[in-house]
Amino acid sequence: MASLEKNTSLRASARLWALLLWFVFVLGFGVGGWFLVLEPLVTATGNWWQARDYVETTASVVPKQGKDAEGSFTWYAARYEVNGRPFETGRLSVLEDSNIDERFNATVTKRMQTAHAGNSPISVWVSPRKSDVAIVSRDLPIDSLWPNALAGIMFAVFALAGALGLLGTAFNTHWYRRQHDASVLWLFSGFWCAVSGLFFLLAAGESRREVAAMIGLSFFLLIGIGLLYAAIYSSWIASEEKLAHMSKSLQASSSRAAKRSRKSNPQNDAKQGIKRGGIGGRGDDFDKD
Repeated sequence: MASLEKNTSLRASARLWALLLWFVFVLGFGVGGWFLVLEPLVTATGNWWQARDYVETTASVVPKQGKDAEGSFTWYAARYEVNGRPFETGRLSVLEDSNIDERFNATVTKRMQTAHAGNSPISVWVSPRKSDVAIVSRDLPIDSLWPNALAGIMFAVFALAGALGLLGTAFNTHWYRRQHDASVLWLFSGFWCAVSGLFFLLAAGESRREVAAMIGLSFFLLIGIGLLYAAIYSSWIASEEKLAHMSKSLQASSSRAAKRSRKSNPQNDAKQGIKRGGIGGRGDDFDKD
């Protein structure tokens, strides 16, 4: 009975670790993938789709002064008119407004800078519904978005695997066995793809560079914590369990040996009236003809 309870607790412990593993997959690749990869992609494509009917309007470039933690800087706005009313916009493209350092936004800023230096007008795209809503370029920046699309597919696959793993572990479904057997591969490939994907995003774009770097370093920190736990477990916890297991195994072996010794004792056999068949003798399970 004690052995059965121990096996049951071990199975429960293994299921708990499996639930934790797949939850990390869902949380890390789902939430992290959305904010770092998919949210900028969805925002840009949504803005591009909404700006399809924006009207091209002539504008002039106006330099502006700003300050941040690094000091003063110059940025550019576009001044235009709609029905005789003046408006200004600092929105460069369909990308997120906060990511002014994106490669495509930097290209638009360079175009405005050149137009201001040459005192020449530029074209902006104005919403026909709200005259104060306008962007300098309504083109979809494929060069800035394809790394997000590629990384988004990878993050989505791992998030889906984590969700299926959670369901399979919780409800013990028949199709979960093969995924459970490959859990080590999922863990290693997830770590490898996450770190390489984050460095890929760092090399491809400027936005969220600090956040991506912190998440990438946190993966190495988590691996270090896992290795530290493995060292402690191997040095103290696992050794005690192994000693207890070896002691029980020795006791079980001694018990089995004693039982075999009692069964093979001739005096016990004579008392129990057991017929033994030797060389040329007649014992049970032998022909008697």
